[in-house]
Amino acid sequence: MGIKSLSLRGARWMTTQPLNSHRVDPNTAQKFYIDGQWCAPLEPASIAVVNPATEGVVAHVASGSAADVDRAVAAARA
Repeated sequence: MGIKSLSLRGARWMTTQPLNSHRVDPNTAQKFYIDGQWCAPLEPASIAVVNPATEGVVAHVASGSAADVDRAVAAARA
């Protein structure tokens, strides 16, 4: 019995993304992309985005209402 060589063909390397690779754009975080344009929510409210590792708030994003959903669905069906 000899030593078999290790083949890496088809192997995938696991890496982590840089910490800042998924930053929230403050110009669009409080808006929705509806019908090809950024729109402010009809009822301004936000949701805190929490880092599960630190439990710190990393951003706030727009929270949609039923009226915002209706507007997006109507635009998608048009």
